[in-house]
Amino acid sequence: MPRIVWRDRMAIGVVEIDDDHRRLVDYVNALEEAVNAVRFDQRAVAACLQGLVEYAGRHFAMEERLMRAIGFPHLTEHQRRHREGHQELLRLQRAFEALPVQDTGAQVYRFAANWLVKHVIMTDKEIAAHLPRRAAQ
Repeated sequence: MPRIVWRDRMAIGVVEIDDDHRRLVDYVNALEEAVNAVRFDQRAVAACLQGLVEYAGRHFAMEERLMRAIGFPHLTEHQRRHREGHQELLRLQRAFEALPVQDTGAQVYRFAANWLVKHVIMTDKEIAAHLPRRAAQ
């Protein structure tokens, strides 16, 4: 499974959000390393997943505060996507706790990587379009 490499084009131009996205990339990459370690370590996978779930929740709360502050017109839809992604992470975390094997860890990683790139980074770009020009540098 390939690592996610942060690229400048992934940035949306809001420092707080971009910093959080970089941190989420770090969590997903740590999860990939734990899943693909020479000796599979279920505790390391569980710890990475726990960190990812917790950090994603904090990130979503911060991002939603920012969206409310700028009057983001699609806030309700964005919040729904956040809830769905977070619920799926929690579901996968429970699945891994029930069956802590490498294949389950790989499934968690695939979801997290796809979700991070497609939703968190690509979808969040619409936030920057609604910021005052000076704030979305």
